[in-house]
This record gives sequence, structure tokens and C-alpha cells, in this order.
Amino acid sequence: MTMDSIRKYIEAEEIYYDIDGDVILELANLDYEYSEEIILQLDYFEPCLEKQNHFSQKVGGVVKHDSPYFFEIEYIKEEEGLTTFLSIKEIDCDDYLDYINSNQILIKCKDTQETSERLKSLKTLLE
Repeated sequence: MTMDSIRKYIEAEEIYYDIDGDVILELANLDYEYSEEIILQLDYFEPCLEKQNHFSQKVGGVVKHDSPYFFEIEYIKEEEGLTTFLSIKEIDCDDYLDYINSNQILIKCKDTQETSERLKSLKTLLE
């Protein structure tokens, strides 16, 4: 872990991950309702992210409020070690739709039942 990152631990599922300082700064520049939900999405769906050694990957995401915020998050998740969220940036709706078509969205697990349960739990927390 570098000085420019934060390690996050989710006790209920014993999940660890690192968030690069640039991601923290970008989230800090967003309205709280957006940054809070993005962090919660990372918490709930990090276990579902695909593992791929030696390569970073990107997924698309959205926070649906009065004005939706579409984003892309880059991460590294290898077979061994922690997931590290490297960057986040705003994208447009078309780019997000491309991520959906490529089956590369943050809030999706391989198991549709698991996706449903995680979404339900996340929704309950946000209410």
C-alpha cells in the first residue's frame, strides 16, 4: 500500500481493497450523494469483479439521482492480493451503454441471484 492510497476493510465479508489517492480526490470533488453511493457500490460489488493477473481492467457504473452520473473505474484484481482501484472518471451515457453491452458493469456478478441479493441489500441501505 502506498502513501497515496487508502485500504478499506469490510468486516461483514472480510473484504480488503485499496483505493488510490487519485480516486479519493475525484470522489471528494463530487456531491456527497454521488460519492457515497459509488463507494457503497465498490463495497458491495468488489467481490464480483473479475480477476486478471498483471492487467488493469475497467468497468462502467452509474449513480441514478436527479441527474445520473456515469463513471468508469479502473482496477487491478489478481488471484493473490488486494483489489486496487486505480482511477475513476466521468463518462457519458453512450460509453456506459457500451460497458453494458460488453457485460462489464460494476453492479453485476456472474451469478444473477447474487447480483439480485447485493442490489437489494444496497438499495435497503440507501433508503
